[in-house]
Order: sequence, then C-alpha cells, then structure tokens
Amino acid sequence: HQISTDEVYGSVDPINDIVDDDLRKLATEIIARADDYFFTIPASSTGKNHPSFALGEGGLVRHTKCVVYMIKCLCESFNIDEYKRDMLIVAALAHDIKKQGDCAEGVGYTVHEHPLLAARYVCEVYFASDITVLNGVISIIADMISSHMGKWGADPKFIGDKTPLPMPESDCAKILQAADYLASRKEILDFKFVD
Repeated sequence: HQISTDEVYGSVDPINDIVDDDLRKLATEIIARADDYFFTIPASSTGKNHPSFALGEGGLVRHTKCVVYMIKCLCESFNIDEYKRDMLIVAALAHDIKKQGDCAEGVGYTVHEHPLLAARYVCEVYFASDITVLNGVISIIADMISSHMGKWGADPKFIGDKTPLPMPESDCAKILQAADYLASRKEILDFKFVD
C-alpha cells in the first residue's frame, strides 16, 4: 500500500523532525511499507497498559507519535547530538510496527517477539532500498528496536515461559526504552488532578 505521511500523522509528522536526508528517506520507506494493521489498531489490545489516547482505532500511530515526542524531550534533556536523535526517531517510528506479527491484518493481540520482527523489518526495508546511511547505523537502529521492551521483555516475572528479549545496553537503546515506557504509562498521561 502507499499511504502518505499526512494520512498517517496529520499535521504533526514526526518524519519531518528528522534532519538527515537519508534517515528521513528510510523512515518514509519504513512507514510506506508497513502492514495495514499498523495504521488502524490500538496500541494495546486489552487497554490495560496504555493511556486513553492510544486506545481505539489508530491508537498505535498515536502511541508512536508520543514515543517520538518523548525521544525529542529526552534528547534535548541529555544534549544528544542531532544524528543520534534522528536515529532514535527512526527507531521510535518502527519500534511497534510489527506489534501484531508479520501479516497485513495482524493477529489481534501483541506478539511477544514484535521487537525482533520490527528490527528485522527495518533491516529488510533498508537493504531493499537505494538509501545509504553511515556504516553500522542500521545495526544500531535494529539493536534499539529489538531491546525496546526492557525488563518487560526479558524478566520471567513479566514474560513467564516465553523466550527473553534483549535488554537495552547502549545509551540510545536505553533512551528508546525509556521513551516507550513513558508513552505507555496511563497513570502518568491520563493523570487527573483533583482540585
């Protein structure tokens, strides 16, 4: 399918925040080749782990936009250089792109190995394109994506008998994991002040 970023993101298009031309092209390709379900499903099939804005139709896209916003805030706070920030935005855009697996219609629930599927997907999109990024950048982006679940993908307390996912090790991987965590906290983002 070919969906414009305007259709997906409306007037707030995180792809436009990417300064590096090649990384912006990569992000555009990642979104353009995404499975159809990415654009319509909620961020959470149960609703228990995401704020209200990330639920309902298109919730995963809204969650993704929120992760990009958190990335930008964290990068500003930690004085992360522009190219690393661009890499982080690409990773944020793709981190949940395979949330319901590897089929156009999805499976109806979050697939445990979705970080690994998303990391592989980004590599496939890159190698199928004529985009050229700095040496090793695709591996760094894939590493960030594959470890974005943090302890919720690795700790037996959270995953039971499923195969553990990698933990974030690089600073950039930790920033993506933190941004995703913050964007998923309904107790923070749906917080209601009582007068």
